[in-house]
Amino acid sequence: MSWKNLMPSKKMLALMLAPGMLFVSTLSMQRSALSLSFETPGSDVGQPRSSIGGGVRGTACEIDPEEEIKGLMPSQNIGAVGRTISKTPTLFWYVPENQAEIGEITIVDEARKEVYSAEFALPSKSGIIKYEIPESVELEEGKKYEWLMALVCDPDDRAADGFTRGHMLVVEESEDLEEELAKATNALEKATAYNKAQVWHDTLSSLAEVADEYPEEWTELLESVGLGAIATVDVLDCCTIEN
Repeated sequence: MSWKNLMPSKKMLALMLAPGMLFVSTLSMQRSALSLSFETPGSDVGQPRSSIGGGVRGTACEIDPEEEIKGLMPSQNIGAVGRTISKTPTLFWYVPENQAEIGEITIVDEARKEVYSAEFALPSKSGIIKYEIPESVELEEGKKYEWLMALVCDPDDRAADGFTRGHMLVVEESEDLEEELAKATNALEKATAYNKAQVWHDTLSSLAEVADEYPEEWTELLESVGLGAIATVDVLDCCTIEN
């Protein structure tokens, strides 16, 4: 028998390769469908820092001049808005190495009325702080809120605080999002559904749960909003509320 007769036909090769090709194609389609690049609604972008000045870094906390406290927001501009369908959303901040022991969060409504304030013990190392707003707060749908996270660098001189701030808008859950979430089977698929609906805080908190399992998606999300430099830092357990 000749070598030529031992070679599989083109038809046989197609059948042999088809399962593998189908598997690779399916994975590719899943990757494409689960893109986590966030597109910020134009109205939520805010104003560039260069036009109105930056924030306080908190020199009393001995923060590296090359570093700064950052809120994990869909835009790093002043006045940027992060949307959420949750009335008790989770907020995230990057806190560089510093000397502060106490952090403080304050949330005010559009009338500048304080709706929540608390001090908490900071983690002992730098990283991304995850802060869950308690259920007792119950933000209202359709309202915009401003939050401020401060490092209490010198309790006797609060003007020396390092801080970052941002805005959040509580929006109604659309029927399309409700349907997508009902079909989601894991945190990554939920994050993708929120991302598609341009709901920032819920996208972030869902993906943060599985950031170690999906580092590429986590990096993609943060890079898409200008936070790629902190994509590899740890998300820290926080926070113990101070009495």
